[in-house]
Parts: sequence; structure tokens; C-alpha cells
Amino acid sequence: MHGSAHAKLDSEILPVNFMIINDKYKKDYDHRPVTDAKGRFKDEFYYTGERTDLNMDAEHKKKAGIRFLLFGAAMFCAALLPGFVEHAASRVLWVMVPWACCFLPSGYFLLGTFEFATNGTSLTRREYDHSIERMRNSVWGIIFLTVVNLVVAIIYFVMHFDMSELLYTASFLPLAVVAFVCTKQELLKGKK
Repeated sequence: MHGSAHAKLDSEILPVNFMIINDKYKKDYDHRPVTDAKGRFKDEFYYTGERTDLNMDAEHKKKAGIRFLLFGAAMFCAALLPGFVEHAASRVLWVMVPWACCFLPSGYFLLGTFEFATNGTSLTRREYDHSIERMRNSVWGIIFLTVVNLVVAIIYFVMHFDMSELLYTASFLPLAVVAFVCTKQELLKGKK
């Protein structure tokens, strides 16, 4: 009985050690031994990595979070728009796959927005990467996929010369406009 309990404990510890070994943020933390009230030693962990201070107060950050949430919702809705256009290419896989891929960075942007909203105004490297950097990469991913969708739709339009394809091609323009305007936001412009 004792051996199986020990084996269970080891199996619970191994994934944690594996996560710590492969964590790219592990050098951002340090620890020191402290004694508790009963005289036992415990490790106290603290952050030693670089911090990014957002030059804004909590109220301005809240407004920025709402603005990013609106951008994310607008990008998601603009990505849905081409799906409502009736066109012959809707049954062609190489035309529809790039359109379906637009939802991934849109959702990833919304995930970064929620991370941004839950953090404070002084961000650790992990918080910065999981919020602002995630939103920035998502916007550029959406712009890339929009360009791919436009090229694919134009190729299909030239091959089949169907006027409904012209409307399908034009339905990607709102997504491109929203994503491009989002890149002009101060927080998403450049590195730390």
C-alpha cells in the first residue's frame, strides 16, 4: 500500500518538474528559503524578471480593454461575413479553408484581450506575451489570412468569371479594414 502511494506521488510530481524545465519564463523567478511559525523551511518564490509598465492608469487601461474587445468582436463578425455570401466557390475546398482559418486568430485575439483585461498596469514578461503580444500577432495573422483569402477569391473569379465571386471577394474588405485599424492602436504598434 505504501509503495503504490509513493508511486502515485512521484507521478504527480513529474509533470510539474517537466513544466518547470521547459518553461521559457523560469529564469524570471527566484526563491529563497524562509521559516514559518513552526520552524519549518519553505520556499518563497518572487519575480525577478523584467516588467513592462503601461503608461496608463487603471481607468485608461479599462477603456483600452473595452476598445480591444470591440475590435475583437468586429474582427470575428467581419470574418463571419463572407460565409453569408452565396457563391459557387463555397463548395470548393481550396477557397473555403483559408476563410475558415480566419476564425483561429480572431479567437486568439479575444483570448489576448481577456488576458489584458485581467492584468494590472505593470506586466510581467509572461503577462505581456499572453496579452499584448498575443493580440499583436493575431492581428497580423488576420491580415495575412485576409490577403490569402483575397488572392484565392480573385484566382477563382478569374478562372470561372462568376459575379457572385466578386461580392465574396469584396466581403473580406471589412475584415482587412478592422484589422488594419487595430494595428494602429498605440499598445499594438511596437515592442516594449
